Amino acid sequence: MKEVSCICGYTCFTKHMSRHIATCKVVKYAEQNNIDQLHKQINDLNKIIQTIQNADHDSLIREIALLTQKVEDKEALIQEKDKVIQVKNEEIQTILQAQASKPQVVYIDKTKFTSNESVKRKRDPRERRTISWPIRQRIADKQEYKCKDPLKKCMLPGDRFQNGIYQIDHIIPFHVTYDDSDSNLQALCPGCHALKTVEDRQNYPY
Repeated sequence: MKEVSCICGYTCFTKHMSRHIATCKVVKYAEQNNIDQLHKQINDLNKIIQTIQNADHDSLIREIALLTQKVEDKEALIQEKDKVIQVKNEEIQTILQAQASKPQVVYIDKTKFTSNESVKRKRDPRERRTISWPIRQRIADKQEYKCKDPLKKCMLPGDRFQNGIYQIDHIIPFHVTYDDSDSNLQALCPGCHALKTVEDRQNYPY
């Protein structure tokens, strides 16, 4: 025959448990405690219902209207920000197009270059380096995946990269320092990277 235990710790055979439960003070106390808790919950619900019934409905309507107005104001502000971002993107495209239309130069040596629109410049293999993926991740992680914004013109909310899209940039161009160390690398959003590239070509001509 199977033995069972009561919540008070008493153990007996199954057929004797019902008789024990009928006289167990611990069981009765637990049942009474459950009933008291139910009564308390019912009283709390009655208080909440009473509060709702006595509430100033006009005041609630005014609060709802105020919250609705705040939401509309936020939406209008977001739309204004979107327009500003669109204007900045158009400015970036204009700068890039203007830069692309400038005459190309032919690479002669480290110190001498010749302007020529019809001949493309030969690229020094040291000008551009492929940054490995682990290094890219390390640089972005160090910046908490936020744009370094070197020109203070970043339009991203909180300077945080969107959809994990970012580019690695040499703080001082590689063709000047030949430095690929972490101290000369920074993670930028595509927009800031394009603007800095334009500025670098003006400040550090080949």
